[in-house]
Amino acid sequence: MRTLLMIIISATLFWSAYWTIGAQRTKAELNTWLTEKNDARFDIYVGDMSLSGFPNRFDVTMTPLRIEVNEWGFAWRGDFLQILRLSYNKDHEIFIFPERQELKLDDIDVKISSDRMLASSILRRDGTRRIVLEAQNLSVKSEKVNLWFGNTQLAFLLSRDRSKLRLSLTSKGAQSMGGPDSLLLSANLFSKRTLVDEDLALFDVRALLFNAIRLQMEDKIIFRGREFLTFAELLAVPEMLKALAKITIN
Repeated sequence: MRTLLMIIISATLFWSAYWTIGAQRTKAELNTWLTEKNDARFDIYVGDMSLSGFPNRFDVTMTPLRIEVNEWGFAWRGDFLQILRLSYNKDHEIFIFPERQELKLDDIDVKISSDRMLASSILRRDGTRRIVLEAQNLSVKSEKVNLWFGNTQLAFLLSRDRSKLRLSLTSKGAQSMGGPDSLLLSANLFSKRTLVDEDLALFDVRALLFNAIRLQMEDKIIFRGREFLTFAELLAVPEMLKALAKITIN
């Protein structure tokens, strides 16, 4: 019994030391990232940073957080951002967002609210990165739009040669894609930046180009486009505007 007790105590002490070292390393890596980004003309402000999750996770909480990149016309502000990662898998991270956020894309100011929003980022063995964002009861408001969606999923598959996106939106009454009041957008995604390697590069929407665009309303394809469109041109596609108006409940 004494031997078993010593083994348990030793394992506990070893794991506690492992977690503490990993937590310190995680926090140091984030501080280094913040310094590098600010040196690269990003304006990032973190009011406070805490780390929890013992024994199996490293959970970082930043409160509040502000990110601005004037060159991109991009900014994001929230009361907090939480990053969750298993202690033994640094290639998979979960991001938890606040219920209310302020976002600027290409100098368009947007207010966002949702009941629940989280994103998953996975670096795969082949070097590609998969990012999936999901939100429930999502509200998006700006000077020109007032949109509401019951369920939202935005997925990216990022690689060095060709990236892809998939956006699905449903109204409150739609349970799945293909059902009533559902909209699906898929496209190839290109940028002058290396999307799979550069942090935050997806938010430089001025550098993005879309082609092989496919827009599906319920079970019917309402738009196909093989020409390259900018972010602003994609948002202005008439079929897109009509579909959004149809499934939105204000």
